[in-house]
Amino acid sequence: MVIGKNGLIALARTPKGLYLPGGGIDAGEAEHQALLREALEECGLLLTIEHCLGRAIQYVTSRAESKCFEKHCGFFVAKVAGYATKTEDDHELIWLDPTSTAGKMRHESHEWAIALLKHTAR
Repeated sequence: MVIGKNGLIALARTPKGLYLPGGGIDAGEAEHQALLREALEECGLLLTIEHCLGRAIQYVTSRAESKCFEKHCGFFVAKVAGYATKTEDDHELIWLDPTSTAGKMRHESHEWAIALLKHTAR
């Protein structure tokens, strides 16, 4: 989860909904490497990862692939180290207050991670 200087969190808005920056892990890639790559591709963010926030398992149905699968998620707290050109045209970087994201995220695991961040920030 990318936290800005003002406490807002970075989100990727796509035609399918709102997501935390991140995504699938390529073969031979570590979780933190995947986060760095995906944040750059989706949002043009260069990150410094601070720590692992938590892990979740979510069961997802893919209508496009006509199958269900178990999605293992790792959530990290990161800060912006710089900006570059993103490569995914259908992704838009937006910043929201974590308290205003409830019910807006595409994946329940992302909702859970944001709630965990709010709980640990107390």
